[in-house]
Amino acid sequence: MALVPISANELVSSVRAKMNALIGKANAIGEAVEATAADAIQTAADREATETAAAIAVAAQGATTLAAAAVGVYSAATLLAAIALGISDVADGDPFYATGADVTFTGLYRRDGSAATEIARTAKVTAIQASDALAGHFAGIDHGLYPTWGDGILSPTDRGFWFDATDPRALFSDLAGTIPAVAGDPVKYIRPHRSVANPDINSVTDRTLMTGFTATGVTAGTATGSDGVSTVRLLTETTANAAHYYRHSSITPVALRRYVIRSRVKLTNRIRCSLAAGSIVAVFDVSTESVVSVSTNTEASVRPASNGFYDIALAWVAPNAVGFSPQVALAAADGSLSYAGSASATMAVEYFDVLSASYDGFVQADGTKAPALADTTVGTILDPDGSNDAMIMSAFDLTGASKVTMVVAGVQDAATTSPKIAVEHGYAPTGGYGVMTDRSTPAGNITPFVQTSGSDYTFCSSQVRAAGSPFCLIVEFDPEQATPADRVRAWLDGDEISWPTISAIGTMTAANAFASRPLYLFARLGSSLFSDLKIAGILIVDRDLIAAERERLTRTGKYRSGQPAVEGGVFPCRAFSDAGEVVQQSWGMQPGAYARVEIETEATAMTVSHYNNISGTTYTGFSQIGVTVDGAWQQDITPAGLGAGSSMITLPDGPKLVSFVAGLQTKRPGEDIIGSWVTKVKANAPMQQVFRSSTKVLIYGDSIGVGANASPVQRYGWPMRLRAALHPVQVAVEGYGWRSLYEDAVDDAAKKAFVRKILAHRPDILWMAIGTNDYFLAQWNAATFGAAYADILDRLHAALPGLRIYAQTPLSRAVEATNAAGSTTGAYRSAIATACTGKSWVTLIDGTAIMTTASLADGVHPTTAGHGIYADYVKGVLGW
Repeated sequence: MALVPISANELVSSVRAKMNALIGKANAIGEAVEATAADAIQTAADREATETAAAIAVAAQGATTLAAAAVGVYSAATLLAAIALGISDVADGDPFYATGADVTFTGLYRRDGSAATEIARTAKVTAIQASDALAGHFAGIDHGLYPTWGDGILSPTDRGFWFDATDPRALFSDLAGTIPAVAGDPVKYIRPHRSVANPDINSVTDRTLMTGFTATGVTAGTATGSDGVSTVRLLTETTANAAHYYRHSSITPVALRRYVIRSRVKLTNRIRCSLAAGSIVAVFDVSTESVVSVSTNTEASVRPASNGFYDIALAWVAPNAVGFSPQVALAAADGSLSYAGSASATMAVEYFDVLSASYDGFVQADGTKAPALADTTVGTILDPDGSNDAMIMSAFDLTGASKVTMVVAGVQDAATTSPKIAVEHGYAPTGGYGVMTDRSTPAGNITPFVQTSGSDYTFCSSQVRAAGSPFCLIVEFDPEQATPADRVRAWLDGDEISWPTISAIGTMTAANAFASRPLYLFARLGSSLFSDLKIAGILIVDRDLIAAERERLTRTGKYRSGQPAVEGGVFPCRAFSDAGEVVQQSWGMQPGAYARVEIETEATAMTVSHYNNISGTTYTGFSQIGVTVDGAWQQDITPAGLGAGSSMITLPDGPKLVSFVAGLQTKRPGEDIIGSWVTKVKANAPMQQVFRSSTKVLIYGDSIGVGANASPVQRYGWPMRLRAALHPVQVAVEGYGWRSLYEDAVDDAAKKAFVRKILAHRPDILWMAIGTNDYFLAQWNAATFGAAYADILDRLHAALPGLRIYAQTPLSRAVEATNAAGSTTGAYRSAIATACTGKSWVTLIDGTAIMTTASLADGVHPTTAGHGIYADYVKGVLGW
């Protein structure tokens, strides 16, 4: 690439722009880093006279070194010094990034005792971007990079673990756990972060003396390690044509699924690793850096280290957990332990780890494929295929626990009604707990469960999210609680679930629910009920979580699953525009249909919590919550199911007025009002709720008055069309499906209550579109109806003398014959006309003039186009 000279001013501008971007990141880390960045800017400015591309390279190198320090890369004057920092800071076997001012790359390393194994190198800038995946380990975690997931949750006395699918310390594309997985790789091994109370590995590791080993056919001397300092074993043959090995035979027997050998060796020919008295074998040819042969269920790798040493790894996964006392051998060979050698053959062994993994991690289940690691907008996520991908942890011990909390962050799978296992610890009838999806209708439901036998269980079902939606589910299993709802408590995206469906039989004990059992991902027993639920992270701990822990795991878990970070403001929705009377419910505040929460903000991402108790199958589309920006429709939010839920939305840049519009409402006679409401809003920028003061039009009506049968109703129901057309005039609705005047005026108490409801809106104009259900339900005849209607008009005028009332008679109906009360629809229309006589504050509107029956969807309710006709008619009458 040609070097193009630039001017001093261009150089300084370029460097300052880069450094200012770095300062933005450094600000989140702390003042110390910011000060370092400021110093770097000054240094760059001092180079203003330099006009060569070489100066740009120097500035870029200094900038990226600073950025490395800001995102968790170990950085120093030299790469060797940076690696030493990493070795002293991370746990043995953990990966870390390091770079030095003396090199042009950043390396990914793994601590191996007192040395470091280099896994990969990338160009400095690229590596620093990749190192954001480690940003959960520095202080500025919540500033919009990668918030932590499970760091700091588990105490030393907790039993539990967590893993994060974006964390290179946890996911590996090889069974031995030596190659960090990247997007597109299969994930064959997951090594979770675990609490101190859960010892994870039964290991034999002594990188200085390697005690417990015996030698046959070789003598052991010393040699210099790959780091130029460490002392290693130098194995020299004593007799030609003999078996030559270095063997450990005292590993504690335990029923396991996975065994791993990792070693760093130096020799010039081939090396053979064997496990279990030579039956599990891999042969490595270091001269060609290849694996010559490998046994069934075994995976092996070889790669150069430094100073002539090679890293070799052998991983064996049993089809089922097996228990035996394995022997482990390492020998120079041509494919067998006995070969024609020579007395001068030597092999240097720097270390030799034998890891027998019990509570070590998840491995690919026998007979299945490994799930893929897929990209998200913020990192990576486990993406199983839903038909043959599964993983298993051979044993996770929670014996003696009385309560267990499971946290699952991910993305909802394709909603079906075919049961799938996302996570399961154990399996009935012996006992266990976990999370299923799609166990029953409605499609897309999520079902946490705890079971202690075939006849003692609790299953709780609720719809979780639409397919493709990020979510974070926190489930608290407490099987000895008296009531089923207390045995399984759950929070979805921060809101506690009120279970619409609970199946419970018998009584349970924690001893049967929680024990030492296998833990499965994506399938039952690794062989059935395969799930395509994407998982970004899992945490399990033997206690309940406090509210702050739940909030943090929810926020960061959804972020890990691909949802943009939401910070800046949170408030519960307790006050509404266009609301009328607001009723306190157990789940929040219940305003009227189409009530609004209006917010001035510059936010571009919001999480909207909502509550829905209206069935989407019975009243299609009635549960939709509308979103408008500056009065114009933006999108609809459709709750995924009944109960509490939340939805993520994105918004255009810049200052704006955002309105969240409650859904329709309906109420069968004698029952409660049902609908959908906004309960809480969170945003990634400050918010200010506003209440506009303007002329208000109030619609009083029934299902027609709330826009039934328009599709989508939040956009095309006639009240919403009128609201959009008259903006900024306020349009509110006092109505719900099945409403009749009888309900509001059957007696004096009902009439007083109705007037109070109208007064709560403080309208300037009232459009009364009531009466069609009085005919249909036939609760009173037209004459009685008319007398009550006239009384209501008088009472409203007395309460609000300036109120203009438009009294609309019922729309034309396909059937208008005499009802059970002895009146036709026309009789009810005539009763309204009579009630309006002599009342100057009332304008009579002939409903049959608005539209014909050709514009009705079902003989009663307007079509979507009919709602447009309705809105245009009302707008014309009002004169706007």
